[in-house]
Amino acid sequence: MSPSKIYLALALCVGIIATGTCGYMLIEGYTFVEAFYMSVITISSVGFGEIKPLSDTGRIFTTFIIITGIGLPAYAGHAVVESLLEKIWLGNSEVKRMKKRIAKLKGHYIICGFGRVGESAVQHFFRA
Repeated sequence: MSPSKIYLALALCVGIIATGTCGYMLIEGYTFVEAFYMSVITISSVGFGEIKPLSDTGRIFTTFIIITGIGLPAYAGHAVVESLLEKIWLGNSEVKRMKKRIAKLKGHYIICGFGRVGESAVQHFFRA
């Protein structure tokens, strides 16, 4: 998994908090701190209750925040864990696979660089 999935997951989590904060400010007239607090406790499912009584529109909005807010942190956690496990498992298997391929190589030479000295070394091997 690429780091871009982790960044996407984190961006979506920040986005849902920002959406919730803006929504509560516009729909319910909350201050920024009240709206941010309401967004965080709603998404985290802490269940402290409402700061002020919500209108019907506010309740529908809160339902939207709850539904999306439960899935996004789960997706973010999944992205982070998948990335870590992929680095652990795939990183080691790639190294092992490469070592096996190198161990199977027989009867050849590797010349790094094909400058003046490298060209001379190649000519020496061809003559030998």
